[in-house]
Amino acid sequence: MRKSFLFLALGLALVACNEKNNPDEPFVPKDTTIVVVGQELVPEKDYYDAVVWLDGERLCLSDGSHDAFCNAVHAEGNHLYIVGCEAIGELVDDGWYEPYNENNGILWSFSLDKTDEITRTVYGGVSGASSALDVTYAAGKAHACGFDTPPSDSFFPNRRALWWKGEEKIELTDGSSDAMAYCITSDGDDVYVGGYIASPESGSIGSAVIWKNGEVQRLTEGVEDLCKVSRIVVKNGHVYAAGAKKVSYGSWAGAIWIDGEMTLFTEEVGTEVYGLHVYEDGSWLINGNMTEAGTILACNWHSDGTVDKFTVDAYSAQGAGLLVLGDDVYSMGNSTDYDDDFNVISKGYLWKNGERDNSLTIGNPADYCFWGITAALY
Repeated sequence: MRKSFLFLALGLALVACNEKNNPDEPFVPKDTTIVVVGQELVPEKDYYDAVVWLDGERLCLSDGSHDAFCNAVHAEGNHLYIVGCEAIGELVDDGWYEPYNENNGILWSFSLDKTDEITRTVYGGVSGASSALDVTYAAGKAHACGFDTPPSDSFFPNRRALWWKGEEKIELTDGSSDAMAYCITSDGDDVYVGGYIASPESGSIGSAVIWKNGEVQRLTEGVEDLCKVSRIVVKNGHVYAAGAKKVSYGSWAGAIWIDGEMTLFTEEVGTEVYGLHVYEDGSWLINGNMTEAGTILACNWHSDGTVDKFTVDAYSAQGAGLLVLGDDVYSMGNSTDYDDDFNVISKGYLWKNGERDNSLTIGNPADYCFWGITAALY
């Protein structure tokens, strides 16, 4: 069974993961290395490999035996911390699909000059399906956020928002209502996690929240609408949080909170946020997607109200991340299409200053996508 992921293209891979893990020449980092993470479909299989690209060179993080996904990357100097999940959890036999293993959150870490020494950490103490969605570094350790899904009699069990402080799991919510921790950042030793907490009465309404060092701050009341925080940046003492808001059963509008004050930057056009950069003067740039004339477009929104729209070789595209490095803006997205068996297939895109960047070595150009980008300093 192929697991279909929204916005997660036919032929054989050019190179296998195991081959790329043992390149003839070791990777030589530059002063600044552009790092992209994502996944590729394993050739002739129904699952994915977790992959990182270092200045375009492909390095596989998983062994090709089961699903593995990268969700985010953080660089601390020349050391990389990458989070995602692998299908190594409990075996599920729900009667609908062939039995499969649930996802479990994973952290991979290594230095750019030692790509053959990758440390893999499985986040333990979780219940049900889990994943690590974002990662940062503070107080001498990696911090990740994500969720798990304790078993329930409900057809849609509530998820718990989690924060991993090193390998210590901290439950930000208790599972009495659905919740999610989408993003994490740090400012000195302070750690900020963003997400949402749904109402116990209805999953269609809920509050956008920020947890600072585990203490929750609700940015919205969550009485008539559902809001969420997808990205956080702390800049010059101010907290910027980007996400979305929707009226119950309506489409999402893009939202940004600056020190808790919300401004909508789109109409209700199915907006999703995947990247946020704040400049020294307080202006900002947001990456994500919205729906226009029935088509989902990858976009960058500027604080002055202008919008960059990106073209892909498919009918729809989701934003996937953002990196501003000096005067250069790197934007990512993933297109979505279907194969002859109606499986969702994807193709990742990277744009530098609006121009398509094709420098990444793709192992399986039939189906791959990108989910995180950063710059590592050597």
